[in-house]
Amino acid sequence: MVDKKGKTITQKALISLSSLAKLGRNPVAVATGGRGVKAEELRLRNVDKAALLGIARPEDRLAPAHEWAAEPSALELAFAERYAEDARWRSAHADLQSKDEARRTALNALSDFKEKLPNRVFYKTPTSTNDLSAAAYNRQSEGMFASFLREDRNIKSKTIGKYVSGLRGIKEQHIDMKISIPGVGLAYGQQLKQMRREDGPTGQRSLQLPLRSQHIRALTRPTLGYDRSSRWGKYRWALMHAGHQGLLRGGDVGVVDSAHPFEPALHITCADGSPDDPSVSWTWGLLSADGQRPAVYMWVLPTKDATGHNDAAHSKAHPVVIERLRPAGDHSLDHICPYEAISAAWTMMCEEVPLEQRASTPFFRLDSGRVVATADVLAVVREVVATLQLGDPVHYGGKSLRIGGATDILAACGWDIARAEAIIAARGRWCSEIWQLYSRISAAAQGEASTSMALASDVSVESMSGWTQPARAIVRRRR
Repeated sequence: MVDKKGKTITQKALISLSSLAKLGRNPVAVATGGRGVKAEELRLRNVDKAALLGIARPEDRLAPAHEWAAEPSALELAFAERYAEDARWRSAHADLQSKDEARRTALNALSDFKEKLPNRVFYKTPTSTNDLSAAAYNRQSEGMFASFLREDRNIKSKTIGKYVSGLRGIKEQHIDMKISIPGVGLAYGQQLKQMRREDGPTGQRSLQLPLRSQHIRALTRPTLGYDRSSRWGKYRWALMHAGHQGLLRGGDVGVVDSAHPFEPALHITCADGSPDDPSVSWTWGLLSADGQRPAVYMWVLPTKDATGHNDAAHSKAHPVVIERLRPAGDHSLDHICPYEAISAAWTMMCEEVPLEQRASTPFFRLDSGRVVATADVLAVVREVVATLQLGDPVHYGGKSLRIGGATDILAACGWDIARAEAIIAARGRWCSEIWQLYSRISAAAQGEASTSMALASDVSVESMSGWTQPARAIVRRRR
C-alpha cells in the first residue's frame, strides 16, 4: 500500500480506490532521513538474521487489530492499512546506519552464542508490560550472553553492555514493547559491576593532536611549495580555514562517509543569501560599523545531538562568522586570511556551478565532483602533518582542525576558560561541557602556573579564621 512515486497526498472528499496506490508521501526536506546508502540493505540483513536467531520472529510481532464504530468501507480499510504501514515503516527506519552496524555486530556474537546453546530460547515475548516471569528470564539470558562474551571473546564490560543493548533494542522494536521491568533481574547489573572492577581503570583517550592556525600559516612559506592555486588547491585551502574557523568535524565539511548521501538540507551547499533563508549555507556582508571589514557567515548544522548521536535533522543551523583580517583594499594578509581563502574558492565555484544548482550542490568537492567526506579531510590533515614534519601522522585525525580551532580560541582569551567558554561552545555548536576536551592548554600557560605556584606566599582564609570550607563549592560556575 505504500507508494514511492513522491506525489503529494491531497485531501478530497471523493477519491477512487484505484487512485489510492498512486498517492505518495508529502515531500520532505531530508528525503533519506539522513540514512546512508547501505543502511537499508544492512537493516534488512539484520531483520533476517534476528528472525533466524529467534529473537525477532514474525509471529512474535504484536499487531493490534483496528476497531470500528461501524462497518468500514473498502476505501476506509485501505487508508487505515496505508497509515498503519507508514507508521511501521518510519519506525523501522528511525535509526541511522551506525546503529544498524552496531546491531549487526551484536547479532554476529549472538550467532556464536547460539552455537553452544542451539535449543535454548534467548528472549521470551512478554504477554504484557507486567510479565515478571518473562522479564526475569530475559535478564538471565542477557547475563549468560555477557558471560559468553567475557569468556570466549575477552570483551570489556562497556562493550558487553552495548552488545546486550543492541539485542534488546532489536527485540523491543520488533514487538513494540519493553522486555525488561525495573527491579527485575538485578543480578545482571551486579554482574557488569564486577566485570568493570576486573577491567581495572579505563584507558586514556587516544592521542589526537590539534592542527592550529600557526600550522596553517606555515604552509604559505614559499620554500614548501604547498599548492594553493590549482582547483583542488584552492578548495583544500578554503576547507582547512573553514574547518579551523568553524571548529568542524571531518564530516561537517561534507558528509561523514562517501557512501552516505549528500543532503542539501543538512550539509554545506553552494547557496548564499539572506540569513532568514534556511536553504542557504553562506551569507556575505560587512561586519564592522564603518563598513570596511567584509565577513562571511557560514551556516553549519550540528551533526550530533545532546546525547552524542548523529541527528542533525531537528536542529537549526549555527552561524560561524569569518571576518577578513584587514579592511577592504588592504591585501597585506591575504595569503593567510581565512576570509580570502573561502572567497577564492567561492569565485571558482561560481564559474563551475550554475546559479539554479547551487542549493543542491556541495561546496567542498574533489576534482572528481564527489562531495568531501571524513576520510578526505583526514588525508588533507595528514598531508599537512607530513609537509610540516609535525611528527607521527597517526596522532592527527579528522577532528584535528576542530581541536586546533578550540585551542586557538582559548589561547586568544588568555587561557581564561570562563572567557572562552561562550565563544567555543557557540562556534563549535556544543550544548554541554564536552568542548573542554577539545581546547588544549598550552605548555607556556602551564609553565606560567608552575612559576606562580613556586613563588606563592599568601595565607588561606581557614588558617586565619578557623572557618572550615564546605565540601561543596560556594561559588558555582554559571551555566
